[in-house]
Amino acid sequence: MAIIPLKWGATCGECGKELAAGSPARYHGRGQIYCLDCPDPYAEPCPRCGSTAIMEVIYGLPGEKAMWLQSIGEAELRGCIVDSPVNRKCKKCEHEWEEVD
Repeated sequence: MAIIPLKWGATCGECGKELAAGSPARYHGRGQIYCLDCPDPYAEPCPRCGSTAIMEVIYGLPGEKAMWLQSIGEAELRGCIVDSPVNRKCKKCEHEWEEVD
């Protein structure tokens, strides 16, 4: 799953909402586009509360994409000092954990 700015309009595969060009959306390699309002059908749920509203935790010097993800609330930037191995954070209960790919 990747969060991308749409280059053209699309329709959310979950709710049918029309998405304008330039708006952020979840893209899955299967060609499915989902709006950020819908739960991610492929996301691993939070181990504490079960929510699929998960953000990525990014360490290091942020690039353009990391800054964009933070600006839309899909990432938390932590800087260059890695003090714990977490890479996911629940938006609902704020639980943090390490998701192994």
